[in-house]
Amino acid sequence: MAGSSSILAEFGSLHLEFLHLTQLSGNQVRNIRKVLRDIDKPFGLYPNFLSPVSGNWMQHHVSVGGLGDSFYEYLIKSWLMSAKTDMEAKDMYYEALEAIETHLLNVSPGGLTYIAEWRGGILDHKMGHLACFSGGMIALGAEDAKEEKRAHYRELAAQITKTCHESYARSDTKLGPEAFWFNSGREAVATQTSESYYILRPEVVESYMYLWRQTHDPIYREYLYLLFSEDDMLSLEDWVFNTEAHPLPTWAPAWRARQMCWTSNFFSSVRRQDSETQRWHTGPTRSFPRRLSVKPAHLPFQGQSTGGLHCSLVYLIHFLSFWRFFWFLLDFAFSLQLCFLTDFKYSFQNHVLSKMVSCQ
Repeated sequence: MAGSSSILAEFGSLHLEFLHLTQLSGNQVRNIRKVLRDIDKPFGLYPNFLSPVSGNWMQHHVSVGGLGDSFYEYLIKSWLMSAKTDMEAKDMYYEALEAIETHLLNVSPGGLTYIAEWRGGILDHKMGHLACFSGGMIALGAEDAKEEKRAHYRELAAQITKTCHESYARSDTKLGPEAFWFNSGREAVATQTSESYYILRPEVVESYMYLWRQTHDPIYREYLYLLFSEDDMLSLEDWVFNTEAHPLPTWAPAWRARQMCWTSNFFSSVRRQDSETQRWHTGPTRSFPRRLSVKPAHLPFQGQSTGGLHCSLVYLIHFLSFWRFFWFLLDFAFSLQLCFLTDFKYSFQNHVLSKMVSCQ
């Protein structure tokens, strides 16, 4: 909340989590999106502030960066996570992107493509670091755009990502500022002291990763050495990252058994730290574990090369109960605190790969 207003990036940024709850519970959890779909939007744009009382926009400030960013990101990711069945999310995404292109997209005199901010029809020619996720977002959505727009979106994604890279390259420290401007002959640089700081934001790195996965252009490896892992390490066909880089599984049927086997094997290696959490807690209607960390010895297929049948059995054992899956999901979210700026190969990758061997 900002004063008496709700913020677009807050109430509009739970699509993936609600979509996952919809899949698990069978109950549709999409009311927020329906409100946003049906409300009048200035020029097709989504302002950043909405009254939770009246349901009307409070200010006509539009930003793909702070206050608005992850709403747009989650539209296309909801489409991908649903195994490309969530047509509402797809349609809303491409309609929003068209409005952004029409009213916010600019090219500087020096040839840098950027997404400006909009205040009641007047543009602020700046781009926040938070908006730099948009290169990766547009790349993700390019494949499912209309055929005549796909090449255009791929190029647009690359150009926006290049601009964000320039915000790093043009700073004295080679670290990108919180916001950068395009005015008075200066381009992609911070012009105010209050914006000349760097707080480990991951958006530029995120776009590098998506562009690398799509194009394998070696320039992105020059930008970021972390991109040397194989493409099947958290494949984008199998996983969708939420805005905090937590991986959520897609709904693609062909991959479900392997994902569930992978998840079960991963958590089987997380041992309980005290005797209390090892006990099963029995309630009046059902039994479920407080923590579902199972010792490797409890898995009959641990360390063996298992096929689809074994993976299915593991899936049934560990995910038959909704509550059991719920606790797995909590452990999953807290255990995989991935940050695109962290070299997670050392803390995470080797361990995960060893657990995925039995699910290949």
